[in-house]
Amino acid sequence: MQETRDKYEFHVFWEPYFLRPDTPEEGTVIPYNRLSSPSLITAGKAVGIDFTGASKLLPNTTQAHTLLEFAKTEDKTGKKQNDLQEILFKAFFTDGTPFDMNSLLLAAESVGLNKDAAKVYIENPENKEKVAKKAYDRNIREIGRASCRERV
Repeated sequence: MQETRDKYEFHVFWEPYFLRPDTPEEGTVIPYNRLSSPSLITAGKAVGIDFTGASKLLPNTTQAHTLLEFAKTEDKTGKKQNDLQEILFKAFFTDGTPFDMNSLLLAAESVGLNKDAAKVYIENPENKEKVAKKAYDRNIREIGRASCRERV
């Protein structure tokens, strides 16, 4: 994309996908930290990602995905959603920040989203259900590819 950005206009949108669809709402304690394995750290460094293994809890990401859907509704260019995804990725994989409501709303605010509106959207059961359905449908369609990925 970087090489052809002067020729084309790109809009990146993130769709929900659950790596671990069975994660309970409160998350799961990571028994040993595969998020800081040498192979993952090396692969991350090659693309500018610092996998620190700081997080000790594997979160249920439904609320984070719902927030990303909210960002998509608020900015049709995808910029805020993409910026938000980058913040959430770093928060989890580098900083070890949990995906609680407070951290999600701070992330939303940092990309220019209204945190009160974001909270209302996240807490709406219909929005969470739509996101979960999209993620589960995607998981089912991509089960062959997903099962071949290294699970972290």
